[in-house]
Amino acid sequence: MVIRRIVGILGVLVLLAGLAEIIFPDWARGAAESLMSSIWLRLTGVVGVAIGAVFVIAAAKRLVGLQLLVMIFGVYMVVASLVMFASPELISDLMDAVFLNRSEAAQYTILWATGLLRIAIGCALLYAVAKPPRPAPEQQ
Repeated sequence: MVIRRIVGILGVLVLLAGLAEIIFPDWARGAAESLMSSIWLRLTGVVGVAIGAVFVIAAAKRLVGLQLLVMIFGVYMVVASLVMFASPELISDLMDAVFLNRSEAAQYTILWATGLLRIAIGCALLYAVAKPPRPAPEQQ
């Protein structure tokens, strides 16, 4: 039951992060620039691995609905966060190429797109928590 609540809280946080990207784009741009140091990227990677592990555990123990979706989110978060932890320079270069070295209009477009994606993911996680989990198939 505790893991379901944690998944619900994480869903709300993802939803709020997506809304913040859309409502406060200048703040999101500043936060992206300030988090590009190696220490912050490694710390973010550790936190991401923990969050991904919670999603994987919740899906594996059938504590949430939409188990496949939650499992995919969890595995993605674990892998991406391990890459972020192991090679923060790669993530920094990728962030420069995709976001920071773009025009202001392109940055706003990227923030809108990623904000909408985060809102959709947050809503899916909240739905997964609200939907009762399927019982495990019975052994014969």
